[in-house]
Amino acid sequence: MYFASRKDLFYAVVIWGSSIVTLSLYLLGPSAPKTALLMVGTVVTLFMWIWFGTGYRLEDGKIHVRCGPFRMKVKIDEIKKIQRTRNPFTAPTLSMDRLDIMYGFYKTIQISPKNEEEFLRFLLQENPQIEWDEKQKRTQ
Repeated sequence: MYFASRKDLFYAVVIWGSSIVTLSLYLLGPSAPKTALLMVGTVVTLFMWIWFGTGYRLEDGKIHVRCGPFRMKVKIDEIKKIQRTRNPFTAPTLSMDRLDIMYGFYKTIQISPKNEEEFLRFLLQENPQIEWDEKQKRTQ
């Protein structure tokens, strides 16, 4: 089952804005060597890959996390606790509204599935031992 990442306006402005500015500087600036075009193309491609390629697949007892070219896996049976967070630090998400997943031996990952309720329901069916406070409310 696939869950796309929730997408916030802040991340839309950062990713799309950076792409447009980078491309504009190249196109509107003085003629640049082909290596500059390669660099600009690489940066814009990476941003678009992250924007369109961030999501979470639940299969084979694992959460397969994808954020552009970056991949991670979390075994569902190793998850100990899930809580909501708005941590602004780097994570494979496109939203500030995140789920902080604690698993394994002091490992953590933050994700932001668009359909959070269904995602949590699936995880809790797979591993009923997960600590989760259903009363946690997302702040919006």
